[in-house]
Amino acid sequence: MYVLALFVFYNMLHRQGIHEFTAMGVLDGNVIDYFDSDAQKKVPRQKWMEKELDKSYWEKGTESRKSKQQWFKVNINILKTRYRQNDSDIHILQWMHGCDADIDHGEPRFLHGIDKYSYDGANFLAFNENQEIWDARDDAARETKTRWDKVQVLREYTMAYLQKECVTWLKRFLDYQNKNEIPAKPDLYVFITGAKDPTNMVLKCMATGFTPTKTVLQIKLGGRVLTREDGVNSTDILPNGDGTFQKTESVEIPRSDNSDYYCELSHTPSSLRVVKFWGKNLGLLFNVHTFHYCVLRAV
Repeated sequence: MYVLALFVFYNMLHRQGIHEFTAMGVLDGNVIDYFDSDAQKKVPRQKWMEKELDKSYWEKGTESRKSKQQWFKVNINILKTRYRQNDSDIHILQWMHGCDADIDHGEPRFLHGIDKYSYDGANFLAFNENQEIWDARDDAARETKTRWDKVQVLREYTMAYLQKECVTWLKRFLDYQNKNEIPAKPDLYVFITGAKDPTNMVLKCMATGFTPTKTVLQIKLGGRVLTREDGVNSTDILPNGDGTFQKTESVEIPRSDNSDYYCELSHTPSSLRVVKFWGKNLGLLFNVHTFHYCVLRAV
């Protein structure tokens, strides 16, 4: 499983009547857009965002951020009053919302959503996906919880955003990013290790150096894809630390099995398909084939 996250972070700092506001969109840990109270403009932080999204997107985004900036000004003052605080101290109101999705098999699949607020560094309010209500940390937060829990349209909107709209934007941004990046071509390695049972051996294949979308790694026998029911073990997609990823699949078989097992890697972004066979009796590799797809489209 490869999990990708899309979140928006809002932050307002209040000190002696001055409000400083920032907001940023973050995809997989990378800032993709930014807004602050000085510039008063939502701007791209990735070249592909600037290229793929037109002027109207940024104009609408700017107006949305300005509206939220005003909402923060009003509500940070409400919280100061509720907690009986004054202007001499620094106060911070934060809001984070977004989603995690599994993109291991192409289309993003919703896993988890987050919609939560914090005040002065402590949790204030968080949306409970399972019960579709707001969880509050203290009496001051419970006052907001009681009010928001009664607003059915707010609960419905929050659920719809987390589970659908957020995943839609995540997919769109991911497609834009993949479209504008030169895909890394992966390497495929196959090898054999011993098993706990000395009469068995473990066939392993590892793909590394790929971008995770539209990458399929499979162990096959006679054209049939082996699955968990056949004893196949798969690791999660793991980062290499350079922007590429790796994944390993393995299956334990008897040493006496002379069938033609092979590992197949398909990587759509680079139009690459690699097939490697195991030489079981000698513990060697043989029959290495690399194919590049040629796609013809009717016009």
